[in-house]
Amino acid sequence: MAKITILIIGAVLFAQIAVSNRPSTTSREPSQEPQKQATSAQLSKNQHQPSQPSTAVYNIEASPQSGQESTTISRKEEETTNRRLMYFTAALAVVAALQFLALLWQVKTTRSTSEKELRAYVFPASATRVTQNGVVRLKVELRNSGKTPALECASWVFEGVANTPNPTFPEDAPAGTAMHSSYYIAPGSHMEVNDEALAIQEDDFNFISTNIRSLYLVGEIKYKDAFQKPHSTRFRMVSRGNDFVAGLFVFCAEGNSSD
Repeated sequence: MAKITILIIGAVLFAQIAVSNRPSTTSREPSQEPQKQATSAQLSKNQHQPSQPSTAVYNIEASPQSGQESTTISRKEEETTNRRLMYFTAALAVVAALQFLALLWQVKTTRSTSEKELRAYVFPASATRVTQNGVVRLKVELRNSGKTPALECASWVFEGVANTPNPTFPEDAPAGTAMHSSYYIAPGSHMEVNDEALAIQEDDFNFISTNIRSLYLVGEIKYKDAFQKPHSTRFRMVSRGNDFVAGLFVFCAEGNSSD
């Protein structure tokens, strides 16, 4: 926007300079009155001098020549004026075009800003492992913090055991990962996604609870906003030590992204 404003100011200054340099239309034609007076004085002087018929010469052809020069000068001034008016008109056209482009840019920016303020934003709020009827379940709570609904939501989550406290996460959903799809999250509301939790062997349980190994969780949420634009959110969580014993996952410092 600043560049367009500078261009508009430059064009206006150019137009003002063109107008200020416009030549005055006051006629520059040489005055013929002094020539007439000079001719009259010369005739009077010749009348008082002795008659010399053989040498009396009168130069009275200056006036037609001066008239032609005056016409030529006036024509050149008119051409110069017309040329500068043409430049001025072109400068005004450029200014109008720049103003139109600035208006289009402003409308587009305003619309984009409005959509960003109103669209849906879906993030995982929490992930826990709970036991129900003797079966361990994985519950992931997804929340829409936007002002409009999240449409056509689809998500997947994957649990894995790493031999180190800081696991290496897969970039995509591993083969066989269940996909939850076609659900709706209202603005300011949440949706709870339930999966069967990963079965933990006894030795893994002991190593994870003592921070030697770790249980990690990776997932992705895809959805459309009210303006039918697609979005996605990727997240990474880890559970070890006391968090693992309590069935809690915490977010990793890296690997979480949203558009």
